[in-house]
Amino acid sequence: MNTPLTKWTLPTLWLLLTGCLQLFLLNLDYSRIQQQVNDEAGYLYDSIYDRTRLNEVLLQSFTTLVDAQPNDHQAIRRFATGMRTRNPHIARLQLQERVSINDLSVFEQTMRTRGYDYFSIRFGENQAQVSGSQGERIFFPFTFIEPFNSETRRFLGLDMSTDTHFAQSFLDSVYYRRPVATEPFALDDGRSAYTLYQVVYANNNSPDDSFQVASLVITFEGLLPATPAKDSYTRISLLDANGRLLVNSGQLPDNNWLPTLSVTHKLNRFGQPLQVQLSRSMVWSDINWVLMAGALLFSLALLKLTQAYTEQKREGQQQRQAVLQQLESERNQLESHVDQRTRELNAQLLENQRLAHRVMEVQENERRHLARELHDELGQSLTAIRTDARLLKRLHPNETSAVHQSADSIDTIARHIYAVTYDLMRYLRPTSLDDLGLVDALHECISNLRLRKRGIQLETRFSGPLNEMAETYNITLYRLVQEALTNTLRHAAADHITLELHRYQSDQEDFLELSVTDNGHGFSQSEESKGGGFGLIGMRERVNALGGQFRIQSSPEHGTRVNVMIPMPVTAEEAALLTPAIPYPADKAVPLH
Repeated sequence: MNTPLTKWTLPTLWLLLTGCLQLFLLNLDYSRIQQQVNDEAGYLYDSIYDRTRLNEVLLQSFTTLVDAQPNDHQAIRRFATGMRTRNPHIARLQLQERVSINDLSVFEQTMRTRGYDYFSIRFGENQAQVSGSQGERIFFPFTFIEPFNSETRRFLGLDMSTDTHFAQSFLDSVYYRRPVATEPFALDDGRSAYTLYQVVYANNNSPDDSFQVASLVITFEGLLPATPAKDSYTRISLLDANGRLLVNSGQLPDNNWLPTLSVTHKLNRFGQPLQVQLSRSMVWSDINWVLMAGALLFSLALLKLTQAYTEQKREGQQQRQAVLQQLESERNQLESHVDQRTRELNAQLLENQRLAHRVMEVQENERRHLARELHDELGQSLTAIRTDARLLKRLHPNETSAVHQSADSIDTIARHIYAVTYDLMRYLRPTSLDDLGLVDALHECISNLRLRKRGIQLETRFSGPLNEMAETYNITLYRLVQEALTNTLRHAAADHITLELHRYQSDQEDFLELSVTDNGHGFSQSEESKGGGFGLIGMRERVNALGGQFRIQSSPEHGTRVNVMIPMPVTAEEAALLTPAIPYPADKAVPLH
């Protein structure tokens, strides 16, 4: 089942990856050509931008000269001739002057005195009347044209300011006092051009006064760079603001399966709104065939190496599978042994806990028996000795007699032995634990330590039914508190101790929490890791025997906290029989002295 899949998977993946690689290389070529087109379009835009800016500068220079010498047409013509010679894209330079109908005859006479004997105002096609502020009709005849020849002579005196093709641009230039271009139109020689108007106000006169309007007739072909497209598959187009084609330079191939890249820049400065478009068709020579062939050969070599590696890997996998099966069998056997050993260790651990619990019970029973024997036997003997000593002192009342003094010494020694024996019995088995319960036994233990005389303040917090527990829990908690307080007195040098014992009981859980905290010297974790003294070991063993958790938190100069948690598994029936304990003293923290 796996052999056909392995056989055809690699060739299929190779075809897909090779196709993706070839597409990636084609995309690189496409991106390279796109970048070239962007660069060339940027250069083209800068070139035409400079031409349009130059047009405005030339028009401003022309208007400046007209403003300075409005009647010296000879100087104006010399300037205009030089401008056209240096800038072939300017087809004509023109001047129009504002004339009202009241001044019409005087203006015609003035133009004849300038050398235009044949001058007369005429109107072009599609004329519309223009009125001034007083309601009189206003005319804008051509008063200057360069070049002035047989072809342009016919424009002299012609008023085309209200021609529908030029009127809006002409009036905008007069009103806004800035350069404004007209819509494209065709010249007599067939070239496409537009007119750029600029009003000339002498001494900043208002539009109602006499003024002139200068204009340049600019060919669109002249705006394009002087050098044509550098190849036969690049076209430069100049469009108007609405995207209509004005002029082309270069041609694109008709039949080409490859894409055509086009970049358009909008130019709307200096009153000449235009769009510059550079289009270039990709050709087969743009593709890096050497790189694509090299990539193909490399992918073929990689396919062969991959097939050889796959075959070698398949053989290795078979060998590895056999080894894994053997390891799996051995692992199963090992897990079986580990499970069996774990069960044995768990059973041994439970047995050790039961044994430890039994040892502690035996130890406590022995202590109880020893305490009882001391109380019954030694106590009675000491009482008899003291009775005989008192009898001797009554028989020999003379205090200076040797018998009286000996009897008094015997009574003192017996009393001391009795006190030591009583302390020993109380340490072995506190009678209050059997007579009064755990809480009172703990208070008696605390009282016997005489903490107030040692300058130590103790706070206790007890809560929960602590007096209704089994003997095992009572004696364990008593010994834990006794050992913890004794260790604090011996080693901590603390002046404040907090003792907390709480029993939390509900239908789901029942456990004890004991904590003893002091503000003494404390010790480092390294000292704790060494196992501590026999007292800590005994405390830990007692807690472990009941399935609890024993934890010590301490650090140098930050005190020590001993925390114990012991579970108390009970049934629902047993929990119902338990009554809430009445803490003694109350649950609030009470300092003992």
